[in-house]
Amino acid sequence: MRIILSLLFFLPILLEGVSAGHISPELKARLTRVESITSLFSDTESEEYIPVIMRLTDEQSAEELESMGVIIWHTRDDLALGAVPRSIVHDVVGSRWIREISSSQASVPSMNRASQWVGLDKIRDRIDLDKVYDCEGVVVGFSDIGYDPSHISFMNGDGTHRTVRLSHYDGISGTCQKCESPSEVAAWTTDNVEKYHATHVCGILAGSAADSPYNGVAQKAEIVATTSNLYDPEILAGVEDVVRYAQSVGKPAVVNLSLSSAMGPHDGTQLFNEYIDKLGEEALITVSAGNSATSPVVVSKTFSVDDTSMGTAFMEEWVWRGYNVNGAFDVWSDNDEELLTELLVIDDNTSQIISRIKIDGEESVIISHEYAVDYPRGTVDPGFDSLFTGIIIVYREVNPHNNRYNVYVDLSYSPRKEQTSHGWAESWIGLEVTGSPGTRVDGYASSGIHLSKKTPTMLAGSGVGSINDIATAANVISVGAYSTCNSVVQSDGSSFGYPEYNVGQIAYFSSYGTLVDGRKLPLVSAPGAVVVSAVSSPYLENGGSFSPLVESRDYEGKTYCWGAEAGTSMSAPLVAGGLALWLQADPMLSVDDVKRILLETSPLPHDAVEPGWGGGMFNMYAGLKMVRKESGLDNVMDPMKPVVTRSGDMLTVTSVEDLPLCCSLTAMNGSVVISQTGVQSVELSLAGVPKGVYILNVSQGDKVCGVIKIIR
Repeated sequence: MRIILSLLFFLPILLEGVSAGHISPELKARLTRVESITSLFSDTESEEYIPVIMRLTDEQSAEELESMGVIIWHTRDDLALGAVPRSIVHDVVGSRWIREISSSQASVPSMNRASQWVGLDKIRDRIDLDKVYDCEGVVVGFSDIGYDPSHISFMNGDGTHRTVRLSHYDGISGTCQKCESPSEVAAWTTDNVEKYHATHVCGILAGSAADSPYNGVAQKAEIVATTSNLYDPEILAGVEDVVRYAQSVGKPAVVNLSLSSAMGPHDGTQLFNEYIDKLGEEALITVSAGNSATSPVVVSKTFSVDDTSMGTAFMEEWVWRGYNVNGAFDVWSDNDEELLTELLVIDDNTSQIISRIKIDGEESVIISHEYAVDYPRGTVDPGFDSLFTGIIIVYREVNPHNNRYNVYVDLSYSPRKEQTSHGWAESWIGLEVTGSPGTRVDGYASSGIHLSKKTPTMLAGSGVGSINDIATAANVISVGAYSTCNSVVQSDGSSFGYPEYNVGQIAYFSSYGTLVDGRKLPLVSAPGAVVVSAVSSPYLENGGSFSPLVESRDYEGKTYCWGAEAGTSMSAPLVAGGLALWLQADPMLSVDDVKRILLETSPLPHDAVEPGWGGGMFNMYAGLKMVRKESGLDNVMDPMKPVVTRSGDMLTVTSVEDLPLCCSLTAMNGSVVISQTGVQSVELSLAGVPKGVYILNVSQGDKVCGVIKIIR
């Protein structure tokens, strides 16, 4: 789910006269919000930035934007990730160098018994397998928050770190810290002492502490860790770092995103999805389905001749009295026809609508009188002002990516009065949209908001359709969660139970949805309730609480802990680790290959009726067997034979044997691009080779040593 954060901007000077291309409603809302009219001009000790995704005008745009002071982290085709200084945002948004700009969003971070359910135990026991599969020769990574690289789960037996690269993006300060050497990684403690999510996720993905029953899957993979505050550009920049490192060393990669985003059209068409689809062509990417299947966060309706309106009311998340509503509501039609839009003021006692605020045009700012000075373009509506204090911003448009009508509502208000009898809010705010018969309308609430049926004709929110918007991208693997455990033994010997989880059943929280294009997600489900994994030591040392802790271990004067968690955040890295095993067997697997194999090898339970199962239960072992069969058992480089390394555009193939090496780089159409021979060492320069996917064939003497996928 996404959290709309407020920055201090003054709408008139920022939006009037802007001539740039499309500006996302989320960014418009952030540019509108102010705390005081003078805050924009006040002196500050350091510049503040806005993390953004941009579509550039031409090849010179990035250089021109950097000359203006914009920080560019990564570019891919005509898309760029970066951060815009707050002080020049007006100039940047209105410049000719940007065709489109999207506000960043903050996403929410969404193995003992699990290994048996997915067949990992069979892989480790080498049942009907002629070699060890441990993900050696594969890169795994993630974009997350709260990583402890020095947890014993991520250390080699000799005390060195398995994390080979670490980067931390801070879009608000416009900085990126990178650790690219063992000493730099060792000196890094954590990105956030108040978070542990990334540590737990990585433990499932790749944990490898000696003699621990709670290790992850990819125990010999190289780890590339990227962390941030989880704004969209930061997340994507992190995935870029994983992909680019893997390409630099000539290895396949899997990236896990245990993150959830409620806002968006849920059709895979937004800038974030477009960018991650490009990355998904060069690495396998797993995404959690989300944890909102039982939360009142989605309303959907198809209008009929007799009923052409949909309405719902807003309440503070899990606080049924309705106070302090802060967040957003995102409504999408399945066509480009305008949705007539009205804000509703509702009396709690009578459940009647007592005031309607008609929304005209593309933008409306409704305020209470306290905000009249700070929001000179706002309208003090009497019906709203008499009962509430705060701001509501509404944007309406036909979205250029999917040609669907969108109503985006940014909410920040509180009721002035409460009921004396029970302390509930005296009045509520709702939204009603009206369209043509046959039109389908879907509305999604952000983190912090639930949807309520406050009048007889309104809709209450549900979890149907709450699938993570990130998971709707075409080139990602979406993962739901089922239960394999409902009790654990804590480190003090006592039992901790989870009566809400039924072993072998889909987890009650696991999100799902049917998209407007007919796709049903998630693609597959895996164990996610409950899973034991590593817990960040800096988090615990900072006073953070974690329950239940299952194991504590002292090693060289330091205590390391493992604890149990539940969520699709846990099931996604389990699948990511399994895909890394598959890549070890066949590094040329594409996302389409993986999707097909998943659907063919992931059975549904015989009594499965819940849509949260997706295509079925992930079977790591059956999938590996199919990969081996289709690829001719082994077509990955044996570590005792020639080794391929990459530094920038230079590939180096080395061997310990004094035999002729023959190396050829072949395009996907079969044409040979480069061919070189040598003894013990061969170098191939990729300079001048067009971008794309290539196959490196290596032979030594009369033996074919292997093939490997190279991404330029």
